[in-house]
Amino acid sequence: MLDFSPWWLRTESFFGDEAREVVAEEFGGYQTPLRPGTAGGNAGARAWWASSTCAGEPAVHTLSFGLRYDDIVRDRISTLFKAYADDITERRGCTDVKFPRPSDFRSY
Repeated sequence: MLDFSPWWLRTESFFGDEAREVVAEEFGGYQTPLRPGTAGGNAGARAWWASSTCAGEPAVHTLSFGLRYDDIVRDRISTLFKAYADDITERRGCTDVKFPRPSDFRSY
């Protein structure tokens, strides 16, 4: 039996000035800025992001995980992330929501 411990998925949203500073950090310290107004995935950081405008300010919404769960969550990760982003943007009345393309959720 494979040990996938510790299990964790992290969802976070950043608004206003914080949204302009979000990065995905890969092993080794390489950082990729996650810019407001964009959406995508970063294989090295195992992170996906969406963006929106909330109360006239930029917002970035992320989902990341620590280990390779490809065999377990591959078919569900895009649905999970979209549900999170839909929920947070709807509750906050955000507009101009941009989601990653389906190809951004390829197996890592």
